[in-house]
Amino acid sequence: MKRSLHVRPGLGLALHVVQEGGRPLWRVAVEFPSLILVRAGVKHLKLDGEEIVAREGEMIALSGGCEVEVVNTPPATGPYLAESLSIDPALCLESEPPGVRLTPIAGARRIARPPAFLRAAFVRALAACDETAGPPPALARHQLQEVVLALAELGLRFDPSRLNRISTRVRRLVGSDAPRRWRVDAVARQLGMSEATLRRRLEREDTSFRRVLQEVRMGRALVLLQSSELPVVQVALEVGYDSVSQFSARFRRHFGQSPRQLRGPAPH
Repeated sequence: MKRSLHVRPGLGLALHVVQEGGRPLWRVAVEFPSLILVRAGVKHLKLDGEEIVAREGEMIALSGGCEVEVVNTPPATGPYLAESLSIDPALCLESEPPGVRLTPIAGARRIARPPAFLRAAFVRALAACDETAGPPPALARHQLQEVVLALAELGLRFDPSRLNRISTRVRRLVGSDAPRRWRVDAVARQLGMSEATLRRRLEREDTSFRRVLQEVRMGRALVLLQSSELPVVQVALEVGYDSVSQFSARFRRHFGQSPRQLRGPAPH
């Protein structure tokens, strides 16, 4: 499996992750409802004091609007491999079957034995996120909705409550243009509030504008390193750093390892 990243605006994001490093990745922000399938190795997540472990062939569903601690452990031979699908929250809500009582995925949920219909829907949705080779937009929309309906067949739904947090709204805004030189006053104006109100509301959620901006940039860098073959210097530019040394130092402070250590040698 090769690293790849595909985005279908308004629908979802598909990642094929290849990673050699197995160190903890602190404060990884998960913005949208997501479903992860481990293909090789083991994924450890810590969220809200709970630890979840998924092995090869198992899935993890994440509600979005949360921060997790992650360790991806490669198998005895070869790299850690996984596929990840993030779905637009509005699409999740409109796709749920009406009149059915479902258990909300408040944080994370391991699906130890994903049924064939869920795995098939997941694979189709991954392919649908590729604008170049995937289906037309209307069909792509249906294929991502199929994943939400497949989870509903298991009695599960993504819990949208975390997505209403002000920190999540800030992440979405600055994440729409990560390289931009964002200022807190400009973000406050776009969110329809004063700078003081924004700072106060972020403080209530135990965070700050600077921390959210850094998490967005580091999270985007993590995605690019794990799911693309872009050189580190290009990744730095994509997340708003003109200096690769400054970017690498910031990445090391945030994740405890350098970009090159995390990515490891490219698979052959």
